[in-house]
Amino acid sequence: MNTTLWTVIGISELMSAFLLCKLWAKKGRLLVKVLLSIIALIPIVGPILYLFVTDQSEPQGDRNTRPRGDYTHVWISVRPIWRKSSKQDKEQESIDPDRK
Repeated sequence: MNTTLWTVIGISELMSAFLLCKLWAKKGRLLVKVLLSIIALIPIVGPILYLFVTDQSEPQGDRNTRPRGDYTHVWISVRPIWRKSSKQDKEQESIDPDRK
């Protein structure tokens, strides 16, 4: 085989070793760690797949702080008013089309 290929495989395995050290240092389920280790040890594509499979981003918090159904409740209460004003606007346009 070509020495370039062996070099690429060696670099990918070094990256895999680094990722595995980080993985096994964290708390987590054993089965997940074993499966991620198997993925990471695949030559060349393993480290890339590992990075896609694991989620290492910080949690962004709960953006939905309002109670369940709050948006729908507000919309249901505002909708008749909006429809009424919309009908009035259409009537005004039919009476005076140059109003705008």
